[in-house]
Formats: sequence, structure tokens, C-alpha cells
Amino acid sequence: MKINFGLVKSPVDVRDYNYSFVKRFTALQLPQKFILDAMPVRNQGNAGTCVGFATSTIQEADSMTKKEKTNLSPLYLYAKCKKIDGIASEGTTMRHAMKVLTTNGICQEVTYPYSDSKDVIALRF
Repeated sequence: MKINFGLVKSPVDVRDYNYSFVKRFTALQLPQKFILDAMPVRNQGNAGTCVGFATSTIQEADSMTKKEKTNLSPLYLYAKCKKIDGIASEGTTMRHAMKVLTTNGICQEVTYPYSDSKDVIALRF
């Protein structure tokens, strides 16, 4: 069985920084141990919605650093990405996910629950 994770490579953007360039100017000291308590591993099922999951988890982890517990909706984020990304197939880019986060935000999962059913992933809500 083939699994489609859904990450689509972002197109080249002249505003992007190459990691090796940025690394030269970063004197970051990371702690030897870093634990995020209670970050559950989630399953996207048979849908290519990994960008929605990854990006919503980044936001959840950020909330945890502020001692807040939140459960955000990867499907809401993915659906908003699909409205703007112009990609005819399943999947989207991290660039689109970040654009959605900065312009629309993201809602709680209880408001927009996840399902990998074909109707949901085809965005026929």
C-alpha cells in the first residue's frame, strides 16, 4: 500500500535564506535535554495532510512553552492551504501553511475535527 504523506516542495523564492548561510551567523547553544510533555503522536490516516499536522503541532508546542495546553485542528489548516495553494493533487507546502497561520490563524480541533474520509479530504464539507 502506498502512503501519500502530502508534503509538496515549496517553489524557490529569492527571499529564502539557505540554512548553511544562516548557520554561520548563529551562535545558538541548545540544552542537553529538552522534553515536551504530553505531545501525542497523531495519525493522518490515508490522507496527504502531513503539513497540516506538522504545522499545527508546531503551534501546540509553542503554546506548551507558555504553559498552555491546546489541541489545534490540522484539517482546518490543510483545508485553508488547499484554498490558496493552486496544487491540483493532495498535499500542500509549508510555505502555504505558514501563510495561513499568519493571515487566518488556526482553530481548535473540537471546532474542526479531523477525518481522513474521502469526502473530507476532497474538501467537500
